[in-house]
Amino acid sequence: ANGIERAIFVVQKLVVILDSVHNIIKRMNMPPYDVVFTNAGCCMAVCALMDLGYKCTFTSVEKNKHCRMLASHLYPEIEHYHTNDVTVLHDDILKRKFDVHVNSANCQPLSGLNPRSLGWADPRMDSYTAACKAQAAWQLVNPQLQTWDENVVPAKHLGTDQMIAQLDKLWGDVHKVNNAKNWGALASRPRILAVN
Repeated sequence: ANGIERAIFVVQKLVVILDSVHNIIKRMNMPPYDVVFTNAGCCMAVCALMDLGYKCTFTSVEKNKHCRMLASHLYPEIEHYHTNDVTVLHDDILKRKFDVHVNSANCQPLSGLNPRSLGWADPRMDSYTAACKAQAAWQLVNPQLQTWDENVVPAKHLGTDQMIAQLDKLWGDVHKVNNAKNWGALASRPRILAVN
């Protein structure tokens, strides 16, 4: 390879892999990826894909009207699915071909900040289960579907490791613990991420 391949930020303990202008231009000239968000509104994955030079069309299934409004403000071309509810999806979306699925279900049922969080006993976890079912349908349409799931690290009183194992099984990929402070953020924000 020619030129600098990575930048190392010693204080932040961060290595950033760099890319060539040629590769970025190549991605910018590719056909757009069709991306679906469940429980995610318009999240950091939008910025990541666009920063890497990918063109995308975005479809969002988001119940929270404030998240939908923000998503529309940040990305006016975003399509909001008419039910705005991942637990109520129809064939018009379930049989559609997507290239990328991003999910970020409600964190409150799992949060360690709430000593009374209920895990699977919280009805808001239905949105996670529904997103997993939708993903299975989309993978039948496109076996090459790329997936990203993100949430908080489950609370200790819920059995962190057991809860992550259950999420792994439903999602179909292994979740790893990541913390934003290890990637240059000023605050600690431990999350679990699963990508295929």
